Amino acid sequence: MMTDYLLLESRIATSVSGFNPQNVFLVTPSSTLKEIVEGLASHVRKRRDTFRTLFISAHGIEIDTHSVDDLLLQSTETAGGYGVRLGKDNLTLANVGEFAKLSGLFTKESRLALRACKIAQESPSTVVMDPERKVLSGNGKLLCLELAAHANAKVLASDAVQHYRLRLGESDVFDTGGTTMRWREDWDGNVFLFDPDTQSVSRAQG
Repeated sequence: MMTDYLLLESRIATSVSGFNPQNVFLVTPSSTLKEIVEGLASHVRKRRDTFRTLFISAHGIEIDTHSVDDLLLQSTETAGGYGVRLGKDNLTLANVGEFAKLSGLFTKESRLALRACKIAQESPSTVVMDPERKVLSGNGKLLCLELAAHANAKVLASDAVQHYRLRLGESDVFDTGGTTMRWREDWDGNVFLFDPDTQSVSRAQG
């Protein structure tokens, strides 16, 4: 059996409409990446299932690229490719190997769709204090290739902001936080396919 699953980080939403709730795996910012991946792998294996598509909906890590002049002009430009805000550890080049625990749950037809903002961008490395001084790589395409290799799955990711429709009470709003996300499968921006067999990057549907 092949099934679509959604790995949903609660900083995006806590539920989703338009997606089978039995196939939504909700995680919180207090979970470690190890707990997240092992829990998902155990859940799918207990069901004797495999992924058709594993969607991961979480915020991309973006770094403020303001100069002093930009701030005066109230620019909101940020650079992406630094990772994904997935649990308390985040997903970065330093810990992407955790996804090897999902290897064997994807087929040649499966996809891992990384629905995080600007994750396929390539940006300069930067020094961050979170919680200690460390260098954070901004090579999003390399991160996606490593994710594909460890999970042994073809990865889809975009270089643009991904928009979600969220429901707050009786009103729908965009990108302001909320409890229920209305599911959409279309993408924003340029979409890239990362192949674990050839370690190549190609353009996919936009």
